[in-house]
Amino acid sequence: MIPSAFDYHAPTSVPEAIALLTRFGDSAKVISGGQSLLPLLKLRLGTAEHLVDIGRIAGLEYVREEGGFLRIGGRSLPEAARPRTARPMRQDAPAGMQTRLQQMDEAEVQMQVLSPAASPPYADKEADAVAAARLLNDRYAELAQQYPGRLAAFVSLPLPHIDAALREMERGLDQLGMLGVAMTCSCFDRSTAEAEFEPLYEEMNRRGTVLNYHPIQNGICSPMINDYQFTVAVGASLEDS
Repeated sequence: MIPSAFDYHAPTSVPEAIALLTRFGDSAKVISGGQSLLPLLKLRLGTAEHLVDIGRIAGLEYVREEGGFLRIGGRSLPEAARPRTARPMRQDAPAGMQTRLQQMDEAEVQMQVLSPAASPPYADKEADAVAAARLLNDRYAELAQQYPGRLAAFVSLPLPHIDAALREMERGLDQLGMLGVAMTCSCFDRSTAEAEFEPLYEEMNRRGTVLNYHPIQNGICSPMINDYQFTVAVGASLEDS
């Protein structure tokens, strides 16, 4: 589904943005990253005759305290708030696992399936990709064995090396006991739906295994998406499609 038609405006200053919003009133919506608004428009759960994109206005990236108030700029990024929200990085060290399990219990999550999401073990050199994939899969398998019934994992593949990926798939599923396979929607900006990857899908189909797809966040390499800073807001959905 695509949004209904709208006019797109890209002001370069706050006064210009205010003038546009004043001119168009309730028929205008403001976007910066678009992660919240654009899905609503695509699903026709919201409408807008005019989109005012403030992504090109400099000086709106702040998060600061003034006069007892917290002021958040329209283009603020997580990095701007990090000094106020910093907390220890999530990690899988033994010391942090009990905290993770406690958080799962609080959220009523029985099992968490581990995968590297948008950070797969891909590399140009086959040896590097294989080493990275084995390291990742071995560590995930260890965690799943230490916490049966609470943690499991998908096997990651050393792409774009198909033969090596088939061998690692076999090792992960047969020897490490992983639940399925993890892949991203593209590999080095090549769609993993291309013919060269078909042997992987044939083997997965033969086994009846689960495939976990994840967007790689490259905006499907489209300047129509990336040049307008919609890499995640729009690009991720199109990758999944």
